[in-house]
This record gives sequence, C-alpha cells and structure tokens, in this order.
Amino acid sequence: MVVSMEDRRRSLDLLRREGCDRERCIVPRGVKVIPKGFFKSKVIGLGLPYGLRSIEDRVFENDDLGMLTLPDGLESIGFRAFFNAGTIRVLNIPDSVRYIGPQAFVLSRLQRIDVGAGNSYFTSLRGVLFDKDRKTLIKFPPMMEEDVYYVPDTVETIADYAF
Repeated sequence: MVVSMEDRRRSLDLLRREGCDRERCIVPRGVKVIPKGFFKSKVIGLGLPYGLRSIEDRVFENDDLGMLTLPDGLESIGFRAFFNAGTIRVLNIPDSVRYIGPQAFVLSRLQRIDVGAGNSYFTSLRGVLFDKDRKTLIKFPPMMEEDVYYVPDTVETIADYAF
C-alpha cells in the first residue's frame, strides 16, 4: 500500500498536536498512517481510530502494549511493526488488511492470531496465521500452548521467522 507524503505529513501533525506523548496515546481521527518508528519509547496505552490505513515499519518495536484492537479499514502492517511488542496475547486482523510485512510479529508474546472471515489475503487456522489459500504459514504464535503442531498438508512454504 502506498501512502502519500501529504497523508504522512498530516498524520504526523495530528499525532503531535493531539498530545500523543509516545507512552499513552489515543490516535486521533484523521490519522491515516502511523509513521515508521513514531513510538520510540514504551507505549503502554493506545487507541487506534477507524480510518487508519497503515502501521509502518517498526512502529511498535519493543513496546509494552497490553491490548490492541486493529481498526477496520487498516490495510497494511509493516516490517517488524510488532517486533518484541509487549504483552499482546491475541491479535485480530481485520478483513481490510492486504499486506503484512516480513517479521511483523517476531519475538512477540502472541498466543493466537485471528483473521476476519472476510479477509481476501490472509486466514488463520486455530490461531496460526496463513496466506488465504494456506500455502504459506506466516506466523505460529510463540506463546501458543501446543506441545506438538502439525503443519497442514496445504502448506508449501514456511515464512522466515514463522516459528
């Protein structure tokens, strides 16, 4: 997904003006993109608005997010967007997401990843993230309580850092 420089600039202005202190933040309505590396310190509380289209690379890297709801309308999750991101246990990916960057969830503490039934690009099976046709296993949640996991017969590729 391509985000215009104007959307990026407007989003940054709104984030700064509305007092996102990079620790606790309710991202204001009208923000379409959270720019790469915006939250450099530990974000503990966060609300994301409808209309947010892109979470860019490394936005929540090393943050202490406890709970997060990805809004409908979100289209893109960047490279390492949630790398080592705190205590999120369950992530629900909305129908609108079309792109998930490599290593988006590496070193996370996820127990399961769910995908909206209407998503045309991704699906989940018992909490494990796959591409829509289940040929690529994208992410096995690292904190999933499974002693043994059998990869479905449909899988042809296991993404880097899937396990």
